[in-house]
Amino acid sequence: MRDTEQSLLEPVLTTFLTERCGLAQPQRVRFAALVATLLTAVRGGHSCIAVAEEDRAVLAASRIVSSGAPAPLVLSGARLYLHRFYHYEKRLADILQILAERSAAAEQPALLLDEWFPATDAQPDLQREAARMALSGRLTIITGGPGTGKTTTVARIVGLLLVCCGASLKITLAAPTGKAAVRLQESLQQHLPGLPLSKELKEAFPDRAQTVHRLLGVRRHATRFVHTGDNPLPWDVVIVDEASMVDLALMCKLVEALRDGSRLILLGDKDQLSSVESGAVLGDCVRSLPQRVVALQRSYRFQRRLADFAAAVNDGAAAQAVELIDRPESPVSRGDENWQLLLETAYGRYLTAVATATSIAAYPELFALFARFRVLCALRHGPRGAAGFNERIERLLAGSGMIPAGHGWYPGRPVIITRNDYALGLYNGDIGLCLPDPQRGGEAAVWFERRGELPRSLLPVQLPALETAWAMTVHKSQGSEFDQVVIVLPEAPNRILSRELLYTAVTRARKRVILLADDEALTAAIDRPTVRCSGLAERLLAQ
Repeated sequence: MRDTEQSLLEPVLTTFLTERCGLAQPQRVRFAALVATLLTAVRGGHSCIAVAEEDRAVLAASRIVSSGAPAPLVLSGARLYLHRFYHYEKRLADILQILAERSAAAEQPALLLDEWFPATDAQPDLQREAARMALSGRLTIITGGPGTGKTTTVARIVGLLLVCCGASLKITLAAPTGKAAVRLQESLQQHLPGLPLSKELKEAFPDRAQTVHRLLGVRRHATRFVHTGDNPLPWDVVIVDEASMVDLALMCKLVEALRDGSRLILLGDKDQLSSVESGAVLGDCVRSLPQRVVALQRSYRFQRRLADFAAAVNDGAAAQAVELIDRPESPVSRGDENWQLLLETAYGRYLTAVATATSIAAYPELFALFARFRVLCALRHGPRGAAGFNERIERLLAGSGMIPAGHGWYPGRPVIITRNDYALGLYNGDIGLCLPDPQRGGEAAVWFERRGELPRSLLPVQLPALETAWAMTVHKSQGSEFDQVVIVLPEAPNRILSRELLYTAVTRARKRVILLADDEALTAAIDRPTVRCSGLAERLLAQ
């Protein structure tokens, strides 16, 4: 449900529940206010709200509030929940705790670890520790910033599990979005040739990833997945990348569907933006299950000075971050005065290559050129939002003669898919480029990359929902990387500004960040960490 639709329903649901609360005035008025606050909080990503002691007495007197039994509302300690979020949180905590406590035997793990992770220096090998944890336990959580080797580590873990357990071990790969699933699949396949595995084990190495929804089995026109506790997943090992994007409800349904004895391995950056829907599951797990967490720290591909700036943002050190921008040779700069020239130059290189590409064989290079640079916006709408900036960029490029004015499907137009289409094999977040199709007489088609093959084309009328993608939201960019990014922040104050949003945007860049934001907006973002009200961490600690 869209945010606007949900907000329109909130007064209706508040009235519905208040009419059935069984309270007299003035408690009835207070009850309505608490319900309205809870519904707004859930829309904002919280799974519950904290309530004061005097309000707990009001809630406890209502006939539609329980302490855990089936009822519309649940008051658990000092937290008020909608019943379904209470159920998700409690059930998830119970299952994660069971997984965290159970061991999984593996043949000769110490000898294998020495072989696969030879000692190189006096520093502890955190990748080895993650592998040891995955071999010996049912739950492993691997967190770390960009370039810290999360997928490298999990590739070795998969190889070690196959060596220990044999080619019959059933391993599956998943991610919250189709784009992230494809990226995980491609990354692991790139590591496969370098792993010391027999031909039989290499053939058993997982070569396909899918969305978590598809893993669980989406039913058309149904609210339940195919795989549940009554019909568990058939896999021995379930690996989920970009776990910070998995919301409370989906993570609960995933762990409920695990069969007895299976392993769960979660990968992600705990400091990135949390899921769009309710919960901050990965962050709560990292804080509350330290015995099952390995935090990779060494970055293998992130530019050092850029890493310093990202660390300052993540640490909440606004003054230090601003000071780093002003240093000579800093990879972070301000671009308010020359942003138009910057975009013309960056996208001009790409559009020049588009104009000179004469065959499909040249199209992979166009994808590589386009992926070097991206505009990331905190907002979706408005003049400084992704939609507004896409319009500004198109006017700028048309004014410079780089694209035709008033032509929807012009050569070089980038688009981003916004809804999964399993029949077409397209997923939310996939990037396509509008380019001529020589096999259709030069007719405009939208091309999508394919690993190890030439791109494939589809006609615009065949495509699901999409948007122009010269600029995209920071949320849509999660999991992607570019050489350079332009980060567009709204003027402060704005509730969208947060430390996690800025950190996520900065860590999309490999080499350079250009900020279209004043110091007030930067400071406002860095000084505002996202705190989601949840009882998951406390439940995990209490068990």
